[in-house]
Amino acid sequence: MVKDYSKNIQRTVDHHDLIKSETPNLTGTYLFFSLDIVNSTFFKNKINTWAEVFSTFFKFCKHEVQNELFPHAEVWKMVGDEILFYMPVSNESDIYQAPHKVYDLMDRSIEVIRRHEEAKGILSVKATMWIAYAEDVDDTDNQIEYGNIILKERVVDNITLDFLGPDIDIGFRVSKFASQKKLAVDAKLACLLTKLETGLSENSISESMRIVSYEQLKGVWDNRHYPIVWYQPKWDSVNSMFWYDQKFNSNIIKRIVDTKLGSLEPVSNLTKIFKDLNKLKQIEKLRDGVKELEKKNIALLKEKSIPIDRLSELHLVAICVNEKDEILISKRTKKEVLSLTWEFGCAQLHLRQTFKEAMIEGYKEDFNVALEFIEKDPSPIGQYIIKKEKEKNRVVPGLIFVAKINSTQVDDQKFDTTKHSDIRWVTADSAKDIPSADCVPKFHQRIIDTYKYLEKHKTDPK
Repeated sequence: MVKDYSKNIQRTVDHHDLIKSETPNLTGTYLFFSLDIVNSTFFKNKINTWAEVFSTFFKFCKHEVQNELFPHAEVWKMVGDEILFYMPVSNESDIYQAPHKVYDLMDRSIEVIRRHEEAKGILSVKATMWIAYAEDVDDTDNQIEYGNIILKERVVDNITLDFLGPDIDIGFRVSKFASQKKLAVDAKLACLLTKLETGLSENSISESMRIVSYEQLKGVWDNRHYPIVWYQPKWDSVNSMFWYDQKFNSNIIKRIVDTKLGSLEPVSNLTKIFKDLNKLKQIEKLRDGVKELEKKNIALLKEKSIPIDRLSELHLVAICVNEKDEILISKRTKKEVLSLTWEFGCAQLHLRQTFKEAMIEGYKEDFNVALEFIEKDPSPIGQYIIKKEKEKNRVVPGLIFVAKINSTQVDDQKFDTTKHSDIRWVTADSAKDIPSADCVPKFHQRIIDTYKYLEKHKTDPK
């Protein structure tokens, strides 16, 4: 018996709803991060189809941030070829996991834009992360204690936020020292990360960060030299870290390459630097502000909260079969879960949708196909679960159905390349040539079950 998970689908209210409420106090600690296309001006002047490449990049970043990596994050602004996000922080582990997630997003976004042949060898992406304690000006009587403010503007039933202040400016100053396929981390955030290591992870994040330079940033620290920090999963080889000619365009990279990483300082030195500047209290305030947003709005959150055991995310798979009884399969892009494996696509159930409606909408968006179902009320042929270990082993259930599509609708140029890197048709025999290690769990069994389902409904149509 396939369990019906649909009864568990409820609406949950989070920080998005809080921001839209009438009287929120949004004071607290916020993470900011940006992704910026490198060599964009040169590319736009050379390639006529640049708009398509850039659109793919922005679409991918927004989807991955808000649907996969940071559900509480919002697009802050888009400036030129750069997209910026902000996220209210309510848990220290969110801060600790953020560099890895942003670096992974940057890495995968590079793969996405380089699927366009003309972008290979030209375009790349750089990223920057920083942190700030910001005060809601509507609740401060114009007495700004920590220097950074939040401005709110209501448009109909939506509120947009903007952030101003010296710690906000630091992020933009630091971003100038980011480099392609490198994540620059604000020194204040890097220092806080070193203090969050105990008890949060067995893997030391300090091993993934280095002070790569000291630079004078306009308007920062009274023109004293500011530590420039990069996050990189591995620091074992300069050859794998840089293109061959990057050292000719960056003094930082030239010094790193020439010294074979020997010029780099550990981020543990940041504690002394902030102590020398009498700024350690700023790091403590960032940590104190982590849960401040929720504390200041406890009444609003309580009023709308839903017990966790009533909440569920439900995925819906439609195994698509054409008029030749061939099955459409797709290869996942590089992701944290089941990366680069062959699957059948997936839709997600949203509020007030039937299973059919959700799958029809999801597969139209991802593959530009129109699903039809053999049964008026289709029955699932199987179920599965996905365990997301990096999200405290959160389990996501899924149901599997069979749908019919017309093969003429499938276009290699029109599927969503932010989610799938390849598509193809297979039969029961040709699917056997795909190794199980390259597929999602029970991939080959699902194909067998699909043909059994089709055979049953040929002889016993409903």
